[in-house]
Amino acid sequence: MLTSTIQRTLPEPAGLPVDARAAAEVRRLALELLPDSVAVAQVVLQRVLEVVPELGAGDGTEDVARESTDQNIGAMLATLAFAVPPSGMEPPIGTRKLLRQAVASGGDATTLLHAYRVGHERLWEVWSDHVAMHIIDPNLQHAVLRRSSAHFFTFIDRSCEQLVDEYRRDFAEAAAAGHAGSTASRREVVEALLGEGAVDLEAARGILGYEICGHHVALVLSPVRADADVKAALDRIAEAAGRPRVFSSPTGDGSWWAWLGWPTAPDPALREAIVASALDGVVVGMGEAGHGREGFRASHGDAVEAEQTVRMSRVPEPGVVAHEEIALAALLCRDRPRAEQLCRRQLGVLATPDEASARLRHTLRIFLAAGRSKVRAAELLHVHQKTVTYRLARAEQLLGRPVTERTAELDAALRIHRALFGD
Repeated sequence: MLTSTIQRTLPEPAGLPVDARAAAEVRRLALELLPDSVAVAQVVLQRVLEVVPELGAGDGTEDVARESTDQNIGAMLATLAFAVPPSGMEPPIGTRKLLRQAVASGGDATTLLHAYRVGHERLWEVWSDHVAMHIIDPNLQHAVLRRSSAHFFTFIDRSCEQLVDEYRRDFAEAAAAGHAGSTASRREVVEALLGEGAVDLEAARGILGYEICGHHVALVLSPVRADADVKAALDRIAEAAGRPRVFSSPTGDGSWWAWLGWPTAPDPALREAIVASALDGVVVGMGEAGHGREGFRASHGDAVEAEQTVRMSRVPEPGVVAHEEIALAALLCRDRPRAEQLCRRQLGVLATPDEASARLRHTLRIFLAAGRSKVRAAELLHVHQKTVTYRLARAEQLLGRPVTERTAELDAALRIHRALFGD
């Protein structure tokens, strides 16, 4: 089974008209499936490569196909989960890479359009099975399938139209003239900078209007609500950071990549101010500071990992998350089933999703971060030391062992729980 067993995150919509109930159920079901989007994408990619084998025939092509599939599946499920209209979406960066690879191999957009149709069919099989498993009422099930089908078709149609337009605009005429790819777009420059090959940094600076040889902090910004304004969130972050140079680019799935740039290394206080930014409906992964082209690339990789880790949570909390704060959690959660197993084994009933257990978990996290000092933990929690002592004693009762035993495993379990379940 592809979906994890997780609790409802939306209120039960009983008593509402069937269309309103269907809208709520679509969001709920998509939110349940979203943490497993990579697994779903793998199932979809397997079918696509069986039917369209030329998509994975060249060196590195299958990796790009996997990136494209991951991004498309993630975008489709995320737009369903957060009620984001699919009509405004663009093909993700991975798909554009795949288009360029097809052109470089002497092909055109036809292969990608075929892959989209095959992938759409396989995704629909997975989605309809997911719906049938969770909704018994035939009228509600029909309404959910009708609503989600319209969403998927709109997303796919929009993506295919834009791919054809991009091919005609950027490749068809140039290929006919014998000089395809002679002029790099901003998107292509960014992808080249993030790759391994040599790049003319002066030319890149001119095309992007951004200094690559300076110091950078990368951001990945994603909406978690239909009315979220990603550009406004980026502007607020830039204000908190003291208005450095900013380069930003939409990814095509509603998210944005951005880099903040300074001529010298940014003061740590600026990073703290960025993390403290109050954002509305947008989650942001922030990379560690880096220098030059390598720092541009490394900081972006950090930001991607931070944003992806935040979005593993059932209900991602808006705000900025620094990579250094979640680096270990991201590593631990790469194999989600095993991470959940470790979490359950170590925490036991302390993993219960209620307010009292959440308070105990938070106290344990602070206690461990404070070097197992009750005095320091009390200061950080703004409570009396006796309160910390009581909470730790209660945690030990639930764990069945002292909190000072197997602290590495306990700390790992707490980090996993916070990453996956948000508390």
